[in-house]
Amino acid sequence: MPFVSDKKEETKGNESFGNDDTPKTVIADGKVVNDNDEPKEEKLHGEQDALKTVYEDDGVVNDYEKPRIPTDPQTIKVRIIDQKPIVILFGAKSTGKTMTLVRLGNYLRSKLKLTLDVDNLFCTTDVWEYKVNSCNFNSMLGTTMALPGTNNNDFLFVNVKTNKGETVCHILEAAGEDYFPTSIANGGRNPKAEFPAYMSTVFSSENKKLWVFIVDAEWTNGQDCSDYVDRIRYVFNNRCGISDEFLLLYNKADIEQYVTARCINNDNAKIRCYGQYGGIEKVFENPSHSLFARSYLHDFQAFSTGEYHKGGQYNESKDFVPEALWKLIVKKLHI
Repeated sequence: MPFVSDKKEETKGNESFGNDDTPKTVIADGKVVNDNDEPKEEKLHGEQDALKTVYEDDGVVNDYEKPRIPTDPQTIKVRIIDQKPIVILFGAKSTGKTMTLVRLGNYLRSKLKLTLDVDNLFCTTDVWEYKVNSCNFNSMLGTTMALPGTNNNDFLFVNVKTNKGETVCHILEAAGEDYFPTSIANGGRNPKAEFPAYMSTVFSSENKKLWVFIVDAEWTNGQDCSDYVDRIRYVFNNRCGISDEFLLLYNKADIEQYVTARCINNDNAKIRCYGQYGGIEKVFENPSHSLFARSYLHDFQAFSTGEYHKGGQYNESKDFVPEALWKLIVKKLHI
């Protein structure tokens, strides 16, 4: 992450358009170098410190000082130490999983006085990426800027607790490329592409699960939408348990005014979503034909994490938006 100074100057080539008496500052290989000064190490500040921190056997180092080799995802082993329900935020790359966790987490903390912390017992093998993300979790929840997309092995298993420390549920947030591979190296658009071992452990656990399938209102490519529906269908048929629950979360619904500062228009959002992702509702058809059975096994919720501005500034959505999501989570998991 580049160093960001509090004082901005326009630059062009080697020229500086600030005060000519002020030594020019350039960035080179993680160092701050002044015209009339010796090179010195870049000093990060605020929340950026956590983003740079990784752990070694001999202490804490910074990622610009010592490059790290990504952990082989198939070597990652995890465990779930209780039977509390799990909310799986399932979504393709850039569909808004991380910011959904941020918006929901802030609502739970500020309005319901619940606490959120990363489960540090989840990984039973050494995964340096998980340690970095754990270190950065609190600053992530407090962000006023849009967060970057997740990379491979960027996952978190979050505990939601009461103020007495009792666990209410867990939330799994992970990389979109692991949920819905698009690169050839990760299996391409194969709907049956394998999941990383740690995901398979969560999917096959005895814990009751709510699968929150995040669909993006901004997707316009019909083939992308169709491939994603195929992936969800495969997961539903091959990875989901008989007691699992399902929710379609139509994220970024504010772009079509289905989520505004005053209300959520679920009915019209559902019509657009089902047309955009053709056949997605049929994935969840109830095989039971009894008189009182539901036609479909899923619920639907239009959602927006907030408003994003040029420069990356983020303003969160109104509280009634994450409140509607949390009420569905509570209803479906009976918590």
